[in-house]
Amino acid sequence: YLGSKFTDAEIAGQVGCPLKHIRRWRHRWGIETICRTERHEVPPIEGRLQSILVGSMLGDGRISKSTHVARYTENHCEDQRDYLEWKSKEWGSWIQLGLRPVTWKTLGGEFPGCRCETVSHVAMLPWHGLFYPEPGPKRLQSQVVNLVDSLALAIWFMDDGSSGWWPRITFGMGPDSREVAQAIFRKFSLNPKWDLKKYPTGEFIFEGEDQAHLFISLVKPHMP
Repeated sequence: YLGSKFTDAEIAGQVGCPLKHIRRWRHRWGIETICRTERHEVPPIEGRLQSILVGSMLGDGRISKSTHVARYTENHCEDQRDYLEWKSKEWGSWIQLGLRPVTWKTLGGEFPGCRCETVSHVAMLPWHGLFYPEPGPKRLQSQVVNLVDSLALAIWFMDDGSSGWWPRITFGMGPDSREVAQAIFRKFSLNPKWDLKKYPTGEFIFEGEDQAHLFISLVKPHMP
């Protein structure tokens, strides 16, 4: 039950006894019931996958929580389907249903898009706690700084960046989160200009030849 994750019904079929006996024996021996979502066989969130998750949470990613589990979701417009498919492959067995169609309705009409969504799992709960330390919108905490490597930086740029005359990243979290973002940049010897557009949203602009070339050298090797 714990090792191979057989269900009570599967074990009952192998042993050749009523299902209720298996449940009774588990309770007698103190074997707790496995949550349905824990049966998903998913890789640990570490190494490359951790960098992709962290970079995505700096960008377009969201984590939603239910009582005992959490799941990651990300939406993009149809023009960015290839990028989201690349991310889905990086997630591996965390994504079991492929990309799902979504439609945004605005005053200008309907716009097609796509969504990737992981399975719900207890392993996602600590990440929800990191990026949602209190009820409300996503926030950055100081612990995030040490988790950002050049891959995470590239993911962040691919999610929310643009390559105009100077590369830039759009950022819409509050002042506390912006301070954490600036600490991330300092870690890479980057010092982007902050250009406020409409509070709290603005742009980090990597202005000047030295800053632009340094930033590009960090993110370019990770571009799919």
